[in-house]
Amino acid sequence: MVDDPLLKRLVAVRRDLHQHPELRFEERRTSKIVRAFLDDVGLPYVESAGTGVVAWTRDDDRPTVLLRADLDALPIKEISGVPWSSTIDGKMHACGHDGHTAILLGAAAVLARRKDLAGNVRFVFQPAEEGGHGALRMIEDGAWRGTRVDRAFALHNWPEIPFGTWGIRSGGVMAANDVLHVTIEGRGGHAADPHLTIDPVHVAAQFLVAVHGMKSRAIDAHEPVVISFCTMKAADATNVIPDVVKLGGTLRTLSRAARDDVPGRIRRVLDGICAAYGATGHLTVERGYPVTVNDAETAAIAARAAIALPGWTVDDTLTPSMGSEDFAYFTEQVPSAYVWMGTGDADHPHVCHQARYDFNDRALGAGVSWFVNVAEQALGTIA
Repeated sequence: MVDDPLLKRLVAVRRDLHQHPELRFEERRTSKIVRAFLDDVGLPYVESAGTGVVAWTRDDDRPTVLLRADLDALPIKEISGVPWSSTIDGKMHACGHDGHTAILLGAAAVLARRKDLAGNVRFVFQPAEEGGHGALRMIEDGAWRGTRVDRAFALHNWPEIPFGTWGIRSGGVMAANDVLHVTIEGRGGHAADPHLTIDPVHVAAQFLVAVHGMKSRAIDAHEPVVISFCTMKAADATNVIPDVVKLGGTLRTLSRAARDDVPGRIRRVLDGICAAYGATGHLTVERGYPVTVNDAETAAIAARAAIALPGWTVDDTLTPSMGSEDFAYFTEQVPSAYVWMGTGDADHPHVCHQARYDFNDRALGAGVSWFVNVAEQALGTIA
């Protein structure tokens, strides 16, 4: 399905992107390369959300499948030592989005030549996946472009999974990521006279113990929830009890119901402990990415497309990730499947977001073939 000339071209594109990483909403050079490739294979496109690109095989009301790749890099100094290492200090493709972009370009090249498809394919090259809500921006900016979209698919390389295995399951696969801000107001004073104060540090300590224990006693044990408070800001002096303590953390949930329920539980714990000590507590929840939820039928299509690849297998028992992914916004719009492509081997032992990470180019051909198989099979299921 992927001939040698195309595969060599994709390797060259991938490594060029790796050498020139661009952070969220800065992907101007990357977008230009994507558009030039699409021009070359004869697909029309529009720009979206600043640096994103949406292309299509046809633009009518027939059944339509959306395929998505992410474009942006991370603010990490690369130390991989590969010949195509980042040329920009402090920026690198540490998550494999360079590989995802090359894969979707390959799928676009193959599907652009197909005249027998039972519908349309839309190719979404999305900016700002790494914390920038790029998927939401593209949806708001008209990534659908007025036409129907019946199913959406995305892949992510996953070095934790051995090369040759796909991780595909239905239900929640990537967690919602919400930021928690807690302020506890007391009454400061001298550390030698704590009885004359309302010590917000002590109140914060009681709150942290209680809220981190909430998972084992107040939340269903079958419901994946992570509450982690990671920052605390109080006084600068060792002999001063401050007036205010500020805490910051993250809430990760794998169901929409838990995402809506848990903040209220945290607020009740905070209010109760503060009331017991005469302090005042405030909780603000900053909504991040939603839960990435795989539709069962769409995930089954993704699995059939993967099994059809020679030498590849599917594992549907893998544990969902408590990391987050903004493809979740697409899963809220249409039946979708987000899958993990196993890329781990002896030459690629490093996981994503590490400074030594590099995308495994051996996976490019399989990724292209999977996208093509998915488009064919999905279009065949849509009335």
